[in-house]
Amino acid sequence: MPPSLKNRLAVEAGATLGWWKYVGEQGGVVGLDAFGISAPGDVAMDYFGLTVGHVVAQARQVVKRNRQLVET
Repeated sequence: MPPSLKNRLAVEAGATLGWWKYVGEQGGVVGLDAFGISAPGDVAMDYFGLTVGHVVAQARQVVKRNRQLVET
């Protein structure tokens, strides 16, 4: 992705490690940085924030943060 593209969000149903080099300092990553929970898939995904609502909220947060950086 071109460096001028700041609004980046990676969504990974695994470790976030490694994704930061792709999204950059102004991007965001939604993923799992903990382990050991045992639950049905939908319960675990909700617990870890891997839901549509949470991903949309994180995307909006990235855009808002980057907009504020441009305006200052």
